[in-house]
Amino acid sequence: MFLASQHHEERSERTWFLVRVAGAILGLLAISYLLLLKSCFSYYPITDPASTRITSPDSALDAVLVCDGYGGAVGGVDWFVYVLPKGGAALTGPDKAVLDASELNGAKLRWRTSRILEIHYDRAEILHFRSTWSESDHPIEIRLMPSSSP
Repeated sequence: MFLASQHHEERSERTWFLVRVAGAILGLLAISYLLLLKSCFSYYPITDPASTRITSPDSALDAVLVCDGYGGAVGGVDWFVYVLPKGGAALTGPDKAVLDASELNGAKLRWRTSRILEIHYDRAEILHFRSTWSESDHPIEIRLMPSSSP
């Protein structure tokens, strides 16, 4: 009788252990699913929607600020600035961008003149920058304008 009771307790403990492990696995799967779902539908807001696309004073060119998310839940964000003919579609990728940054806080684009584009920002981690753009008959200079230190 004692052996039967001991065997029943061992089975009960083993069952309880398996239930806890299965619950932990299901919990991890649920969290993974939610992270995956969030990453598939993530949206990376630009801090100032008015600075997304601005037209040069002579209406010949647009400067476009693009936030591009990559890698899902464990990925990140790259910021690109493109210059293109007015109304043109923004190109993608760093090879056409005048600025590629993995961090760009407080970004604002501003045309000082029709030939000078300023990129204002509070903090940036710049991966690539071109100080000129001349892919049309309208060459321009691009200037980085970090804010002053607090």
